[in-house]
Amino acid sequence: MRYIRGQNMRVQRTTSLNKRRGLKASIIVGSFSLLAAVAHAGTATYNFDADPSTQLKIVGNNPEPWKNAGGNPATGGFLAITYPQGSQYTGVLFPDIDTGKIVTAFKFECDLRVGNSTGDRPADGFSISFARSTDPLLAEIDGGGGSTGPFAGGVPEAGSTTGIAISFDTWSGNALPDGPDIEGIIIRVDNVTILKQPMPTRHGACADTTSLQTGPRDAAYWAGGGEPTAPEAWAGLCWQPFSVDLDGSAKLTVKYKGKTILNQFQTSYFPTPGRLILAGRTGGANEHTHFDNIKLTTVAVTDAAPPTAPTNVKAIAQHARRIKLTWDAGTDDSGRVAYEIERNGTLLPGYATGTSFADTKVKPDTSYTYKVRSVDPGQNKSAFSAAVTIKTPPEVSTFQAGVMKWEAFKDIGGTALDPLKDSDKFKNNEPDEVRTVAGYEGPTNIGDNYGARITGFITPETSGSYIFFMSTDDNGELYLSTDDKPANKVLIASEPQWGAVRAWTAADRRPGCPDACENRSAPIRLVAGKRYFTELIYKEGGGGDNGAVTWIKEGDPLPANGSPALGGKLVGSFADPNAGPPSIVSQPVGATPPAGGKATLSVSAIGTAPLSYEWSFQAFGERAASPLAGATTESIGASAPGIYSVTIKNEEGTAASGPAMLIKEGTLFIEAEDFNFGSGNYVKDKAIGMSGTYAGGSFSDLGSDADAGIDWNNPGGNAGQPYRPGTGVAAGKPNQHPDGIPRGSFNVAVNHVVGWNDAGDWQNYTRVFPQPAKEYSVIGRLSSGGNAINGQLDEVTAGAKTANQTLKKIGVFKPGRATAGWDIMEWFPLTDDAGKPVTLSLGGEKTLRFTTQPGANLDLDYLMFVPADGGTTPPPGPKIDKITKSTGNNIVIEWTGTAVLQSADAVTGPWTDVAGAASPRTVPIQGTTKFYRLKQ
Repeated sequence: MRYIRGQNMRVQRTTSLNKRRGLKASIIVGSFSLLAAVAHAGTATYNFDADPSTQLKIVGNNPEPWKNAGGNPATGGFLAITYPQGSQYTGVLFPDIDTGKIVTAFKFECDLRVGNSTGDRPADGFSISFARSTDPLLAEIDGGGGSTGPFAGGVPEAGSTTGIAISFDTWSGNALPDGPDIEGIIIRVDNVTILKQPMPTRHGACADTTSLQTGPRDAAYWAGGGEPTAPEAWAGLCWQPFSVDLDGSAKLTVKYKGKTILNQFQTSYFPTPGRLILAGRTGGANEHTHFDNIKLTTVAVTDAAPPTAPTNVKAIAQHARRIKLTWDAGTDDSGRVAYEIERNGTLLPGYATGTSFADTKVKPDTSYTYKVRSVDPGQNKSAFSAAVTIKTPPEVSTFQAGVMKWEAFKDIGGTALDPLKDSDKFKNNEPDEVRTVAGYEGPTNIGDNYGARITGFITPETSGSYIFFMSTDDNGELYLSTDDKPANKVLIASEPQWGAVRAWTAADRRPGCPDACENRSAPIRLVAGKRYFTELIYKEGGGGDNGAVTWIKEGDPLPANGSPALGGKLVGSFADPNAGPPSIVSQPVGATPPAGGKATLSVSAIGTAPLSYEWSFQAFGERAASPLAGATTESIGASAPGIYSVTIKNEEGTAASGPAMLIKEGTLFIEAEDFNFGSGNYVKDKAIGMSGTYAGGSFSDLGSDADAGIDWNNPGGNAGQPYRPGTGVAAGKPNQHPDGIPRGSFNVAVNHVVGWNDAGDWQNYTRVFPQPAKEYSVIGRLSSGGNAINGQLDEVTAGAKTANQTLKKIGVFKPGRATAGWDIMEWFPLTDDAGKPVTLSLGGEKTLRFTTQPGANLDLDYLMFVPADGGTTPPPGPKIDKITKSTGNNIVIEWTGTAVLQSADAVTGPWTDVAGAASPRTVPIQGTTKFYRLKQ
């Protein structure tokens, strides 16, 4: 509601008593208490018609977080988290409307206005969090804290690490504690992601549910020197509703623009006191983020009856650094119980919401005593259970190739290394956490205020002089021994400030670059087969964190930023192969099986048994990978062309493999960066992807501006051109995403994309195709930042060495949509204008042209030419083709392929076969959400 003009903005609070809760709960669980709990409903409404700073704690560098007009309605004010201005941050802490009571349910509602960035790509995003009262973020904002610190992943748009956090992430590229972010809405509960909803359309229409923004970008306004905080800057944007609803059974519902993003998802959230936090930031890119008509409704409980104590507590030492506890559940009149655990007389932080707990903060060959007690939503606690004592075994390790030892020393502040080196736990070799990691790289973005150490051995396959590269966030040092003894290690490189993830050759914050970059070593002579001890230590203060090492042989090309760290047989460490989360020691390798044949794809991993394996497959042209039915072993047979990967799980964690590409025999590649030069010339004396292995780089430094209009037309945007510097074409952007490197049975080592392609940009590619001519289908690997993919492939039938060229249209890459971001590549088939895949006959020397069409803005990685004959492609799997509204209150589901239709009330299941279902299937609409899938 809006208050009458002239009054201050106020918080409206309503508290009521609901005495039926205790009665209902007592009947359900058979409690003797008929009135054990009292629920309080609180409501706070904020309309921002007056300055909110008297009610809210607002921090950051936003000079005008409140406007007294321009809200919804326009006569009222609004809260501005960001404007389209660079490097802006705002954090807002709301008061505790329940005065410390336990919040069992809440609903947050507001109106949002988002968009009109000064550039085409907006950034960085904002978050809405209901954080637990113990979250350090509350104290950080209350104390005026800045844009980094105890946010998830160290970024405000990710929200809190406790409670419920909703992230509106408008710029993908950061890493959350449990994986990468996306451009879209990310929902997390207690720092665990439960949904990533891609929203790839940038600057979509007001009601476009595929767009985070609530209106188009006004390029003309910015071209005319528009003011970011003037009303005209948001005139083209509308207000759209947003809501988060957590009910008393911990089921979560999220809605935006009238669309349900998440519906009654069962979470593990356990009630505690909490407070609302809004936060957001911009970077070099930016946009508006405005809030109005905020309403927070909570249900808080006061409960006097304690739960019963857990019984039958048992402990087992699974290995030297992990103890697992199990117990029989306690009971409570509320029907909900969590558990607190005491270890050696000290209460561990947090709750266990199930009847088991794994303690990984233990040391080898040490005894521990545990007790467990029940806690109910009102924070009433039972007596402790009987104590149980157990001793961990000694640590026994064997040498394992492909892995390194990673250790964390926690609760050490700052970015400098000295506090880490001077700490007792570091000097006494008493880490807080130990992991076995795949390759010479630590986990990324996992916390703040810690130091890390990675140790192991390097064994070169060939003798020679090697140059090492490191990248850490924050300060770091790299050591290498003259042999396998740690005592002989010497410092060979350092990180003076901080580097981005795998920023091997970046000059940022490395004052010695380009001539004496601190993060790279001098050439070091190493002997093949000899084992050398190595150590990387690095410090993390706040924000992002990472640490990794790679190398090159002297004289080889510099490693591309983003390329993988050292791994495989080149590294190794002593580890217990039966302990810890899964670590992959041998990745699946792509293949090019003979026509009609199969390839065997295998993975090898270590970790606490049992390990489970889940293989996935993504066919070229499909948008995402799907699980492979029955593929649950270390090795599988495969024949269908596409991308294969495997996820390995155990009780302690998950490891995802890199991609393995399977291609048909005879498949050819044209790398986008390898376009013609010198008026129709191309490389003829080196591999270029048309036969056998191609490591990339054959066109490096070739071409000049004189080739414009003959070999290419692409002014380059504002990207660099280190690969083809004389041409001006933006072919300098490394594409080292793991799925961009494989080419079947080989990988490219030097891989770039042609970026900044706008309407009318083109590149010519002359290649010699095998004779006799064959029929090929063509697949392009492309990405875009918001505009729909739209490219055309032509054959240059005459004049390829002149500016007067004759073109014959072959087909288009026009899927009618964008990808989820610039760096998120997808495979798209070449089709005719009607969307039907086309094949073309190619043999001998041909010149092909790729042209970016009007309205498009895209990056091109490569073109893949797949023989229309040869190879074995199984028939496509079952697929839901369409769902349509039928007569009456019904829908019709149609599918192809042999499969069983299943339904569920939630996307997580349980799933039930629909008896006798055949396509088409008519289903009544019953007013509740239903999910359908096909089981093969």
